[in-house]
Amino acid sequence: MYSKDYYTILGILPTADDVVVKAAYRALAQRYHPDKYRGDSKTAETISRDINEAISVLADAAKRIDYDKWYKEHASNHRFSDGKKEAAELEEAMSLYDRDWLVACEIYPDLESICADLAKSAKRLALTYKIIMLEQKQFSNRKEISETLENEFYRSYFGSDESITSFAKSLVKMGQKEAARALNQYVSILGSDADSDRIIGKIRSDFNLPYSKPKSRSETIHENIDQANVGERKEHQDNLVDYLFYLIVVGLTLGPLFMIWLAS
Repeated sequence: MYSKDYYTILGILPTADDVVVKAAYRALAQRYHPDKYRGDSKTAETISRDINEAISVLADAAKRIDYDKWYKEHASNHRFSDGKKEAAELEEAMSLYDRDWLVACEIYPDLESICADLAKSAKRLALTYKIIMLEQKQFSNRKEISETLENEFYRSYFGSDESITSFAKSLVKMGQKEAARALNQYVSILGSDADSDRIIGKIRSDFNLPYSKPKSRSETIHENIDQANVGERKEHQDNLVDYLFYLIVVGLTLGPLFMIWLAS
C-alpha cells in the first residue's frame, strides 16, 4: 500500500495530466542528478529515489488510478494549500526553462500576467501552466487553458457547486487563506450537496467577512441585458439631442433669410 504523497514530491497538483507529470519529473531529475547537484549528496539521493518512485506510479495509468483512490481516502493529503512549500523544489528545477519562458513572453506578453494571477491561487498551479505552455505549445489557447486549470483546481478542493467555488476564488484572491482552508474543511466533511448558503454564511460570520450573495448565472445574464439596454437608451438620447441641436442651428440660419424674403 502507498504511504507517500507523490504529487507533493513532484510539486504538482493531483489534477496534473501526464504531460505535466513527466515534465516535472524530468526537471527534478535533471536538477538532482548526481553529476550536477552541488548540494548534499544524501539529499540528492533521497530526492532522486522519491521522484523515481513517484514517476513509476503516476506515469502508469493503471497504477495512478489505484493510487488516486488511496489518495482521495486520506483527507490530510487533500487539504487546501497555496502550495508554496510543495512547489519550492519544482520551481528551482523549472529555472532550467526560464530562457524558453522569456522567449514565449516576448511574443505573448500576457503570459506573465496570466501566470501571476494563477500563482495567487497556488504556486503549483502557475508552474503547471508554465509546463503545459512550454510542452504543448498551445499558445493560441493560453487564456482558455488557464481558465480550465483554475476551475479544475478549485473544483478539486471545493466541489462542483458554483457558488462555493466562486466564493473560494474570492477568498484566495483577497488573501483570506485561513477562511479558504475552513471552507475546504466544510466541503470535505459535508460533501458537495451541502447547503452552500449555510456554509458561506458560516465562513463570513467566523472570519468577519462582509456578506454579498454570489450572483447566479441568470442574474448575471439579466444584469448584462440591463446594461445593454441602458447603453441603447443613452445612445438614443444622445442622437435625439444631436438632432434637436441640428434643428436649432438650421432655424437660426434660415430664420433671418426667411424674414428678408417675406419683407421683399
